[in-house]
Amino acid sequence: LDASNFVHVVWMNSLNPSLSIRHVYYNVGSPDAQNFWFIPGGQQVDATNRAGYATLAISPSGFCFPAFHSMANASSPVRPCVAIDFLPGSGAFTASCPLEPPSPLTGWPVIAHGTDSRLHMISESDAIGLYYSRGTALYDPDGFGLDIVWDDFELSQFVYVDSTDGNTQDIAASQTSPRVARAWIKHSEVLVQISEDNGVNWTIPENITQFIPPDSECYAETNDWQCCNRDTLRAFYDLSLLLDEDNHVHLVFTTVGYSFFHPTGEPMPVFERTKAAIWHWTETTDQFSLVAKHWIEDSVLSADQKLYSRHAMLERPSICMDYSTGDLYCSYLRYDTSAFSHLGYLNADVFVARSGDHGLNWNTGVNVTNTRPSIIPAPPGGNASEQDATIADHVAEGCLHLFYLFDRQGESDFPTVANQMIYRRVTIDSLQFGPLMDELPFHVEVLPCDSGESAQEVSSLVHEFALRAYPNPFNSSTLISFDLPLASQVELTVYDILGQKVETLKSGQVQAGHHALTWNASPYASGMYFVSLKSPAQSRIQKIIYLR
Repeated sequence: LDASNFVHVVWMNSLNPSLSIRHVYYNVGSPDAQNFWFIPGGQQVDATNRAGYATLAISPSGFCFPAFHSMANASSPVRPCVAIDFLPGSGAFTASCPLEPPSPLTGWPVIAHGTDSRLHMISESDAIGLYYSRGTALYDPDGFGLDIVWDDFELSQFVYVDSTDGNTQDIAASQTSPRVARAWIKHSEVLVQISEDNGVNWTIPENITQFIPPDSECYAETNDWQCCNRDTLRAFYDLSLLLDEDNHVHLVFTTVGYSFFHPTGEPMPVFERTKAAIWHWTETTDQFSLVAKHWIEDSVLSADQKLYSRHAMLERPSICMDYSTGDLYCSYLRYDTSAFSHLGYLNADVFVARSGDHGLNWNTGVNVTNTRPSIIPAPPGGNASEQDATIADHVAEGCLHLFYLFDRQGESDFPTVANQMIYRRVTIDSLQFGPLMDELPFHVEVLPCDSGESAQEVSSLVHEFALRAYPNPFNSSTLISFDLPLASQVELTVYDILGQKVETLKSGQVQAGHHALTWNASPYASGMYFVSLKSPAQSRIQKIIYLR
């Protein structure tokens, strides 16, 4: 949605079953109508033979910037590109591709529009990892969109970010400040990075999940697989970023069940996709809250029922804010074990959950599509499954704005037949949300395995190993607080932006519970600092900003 609440959508469409010819398409609808301007099929964005995996960014004035990866022909390299439209809603685009991609196969871009006409793109190389590109939209004196000028980074217009689990990245930019946030999943952990200057400088990537790994020594001594597995959650491919009205970062992501040690057999990692949950995290509290869960035993599925590969029982979270109330909404897919296709693939519906307290607690989700095959197993053409659902990042006209693929075939998670792309408005007043989700700890409590207790959930008093600062930014001193689920050796240290130690605030054995102390920054220069909390098992980093 742009600032005038016009609805913009992009998608990929293959023109043949082999996917050798495919394009990116665009459509736009006015705020007060459910009809779109370009019917049928939208306007083609790219001018190549093969393009796809589209995302988009919108300027406040309504210029659309579809991002996609493209190939000039079947033998040319894959590269990420971004298009600018001639006028808002015109459907006439000029594509621009950063120079010198890091490998012949670089794509799957995600795009954000920030201040000063800045565009921020994060894309992935199959062979290497994540890359960041930054460009500026160029307009002529009459305000027509002309081109995108990409910034140079040493040898190319891509700068390396990190390795990744693959196609897990997201990026968000403020419309009122030069703040940009990006996030990705690496080794099943979620990492977040912030820029305060439109992508010129970035903080050290922060691992916000910090799952407690399996303890091999524990297992060798006790053979207690339940106790020694430690945390039995891991991040699984999906995340969505949002900067709220105060430019604070909100993030939602999927986890699945995880175990390394098992009652029988050799140790090996197992991801249990039937045990899925969606979590919310925000930098203001550095806490995790449960958005939704769908946690079933594999035995619930019959032999001929299955999930697509790289999919989980809950997935594809997408976050949205109502700026008039501050309420948060999260859409997601939930698979139904009682509805499946002729090949056994489970059908999904789009659900929406709500938080009325900035993400601390979430109401039970509502099924907003509620489609179901009339015959089960569903024959080809009779399937009824929503896929790849996203939600616009803010509420407009009293509605949530959803876009998704409606899969009628149920044969593949990469449909190549004539399925529909659906836009749906869901009025807030029509949603009857259920009670609040149960509070669940994100980490287990580590207990000695010979105690007969195994790894337990953290006590109700302190659920998380957590670090926070308030106020932040501050002008003389800030209250730094931290939570310890268990008594532990800790070191609480302040570092400057160059990674140099400024001051050690606490070092030694500390009891379990909530702790707080004040850091007086008046002897030091104003600027950005990092507070580090370390224990033998975990660590946290909190960015703080000192303003004189």
